[in-house]
Amino acid sequence: MWSNILLLFALSSISGMLAIFIGDLLKVHHSKMLVFSGGYLFAVTVLHLLPDVFVSSADVTFLSISVVAGFFFQHILENFTQGIEHGHMHKISHAHDHTSHSVIGIMIALSMHAFLEGGILISPESPSDHGTKALFTGIVLHKIPATFALISVLLCYVKKRSIIYLSLILFSLSTPLGILTGNYFFIELNDGVHYFVAFVGGGFLHISTTIVFESNKNHLFNFKKLLWGILGSLFALLLQVFFFNH
Repeated sequence: MWSNILLLFALSSISGMLAIFIGDLLKVHHSKMLVFSGGYLFAVTVLHLLPDVFVSSADVTFLSISVVAGFFFQHILENFTQGIEHGHMHKISHAHDHTSHSVIGIMIALSMHAFLEGGILISPESPSDHGTKALFTGIVLHKIPATFALISVLLCYVKKRSIIYLSLILFSLSTPLGILTGNYFFIELNDGVHYFVAFVGGGFLHISTTIVFESNKNHLFNFKKLLWGILGSLFALLLQVFFFNH
């Protein structure tokens, strides 16, 4: 557990620092990495997360409702995050009109999303830890471009670097705090944890499909970027066949 916590915190912090100092260089490959992570997250959700949840419980109806609820809850969160969890980068000349209150709203909503991600990493649904390894990899791949996007917003609308650094630390702590909370609270819910995991899985479906199909400028369909999403899904399949199942 602690190794996962330290790794997630370190990767998010390093990604944010790189976005601050060499963000322009990283933007060249940002969209490819973003769509690849979206394809991977989608495949892991379908291959591991949801099947494990449904196999572990006979209450299929309420689990299905939880997935749908999570899907639309994520859509509601986007009214505050403005698509940052999809890796949407912002520039100073961007048409978005952020105020200090909207930036705070973005931080709170995005941290909530990251917290929920961490909460499912302890889920006891799988008979082994293969599913957890796959989910952890997906969250890592997803968190890096999301951190880039968050920093791009903060650089545009927050003048003090100290506040940007503090925001980065708080965001980097969100998923580790979710893991700790999951280990000491969610796991005590017994059957209730199934609904929580299904709820988060619905959010993953929303995020991953939006990334793959709306990652281009002005949300236009782009076949080349779709291929990166397919490659991400194939990568998840290969890991399942040759690594996570052994």
